[in-house]
Amino acid sequence: AVQVDGPPQEALLETGFYKFDQRQLVNGVRPLVTSGETEVRVCTKGLFNDPVQESPWQYVESRSGEAHFRQEGRYLKVKTRINDFETAIGFEADARPSGSL
Repeated sequence: AVQVDGPPQEALLETGFYKFDQRQLVNGVRPLVTSGETEVRVCTKGLFNDPVQESPWQYVESRSGEAHFRQEGRYLKVKTRINDFETAIGFEADARPSGSL
């Protein structure tokens, strides 16, 4: 266990790129975080060498626990800013193949 002294600081958590088998439409991201104020940004790209498309930062809604997006790509990365939290485990992305209902 690690003990840190001082005032709480903002944490920035960032995943690597996850490659889907086909293009996906990302509708939302649910950070698996205990408490704290959380913002999420989704980064996507169509091909590995394409430039990264970053969404604006979105706050996580308290009712759904999800930040909502409409971002499309084959590669997905998630960035999260968290204030005053206890535990951060990961993310759940609501992603569906592009063109599906």
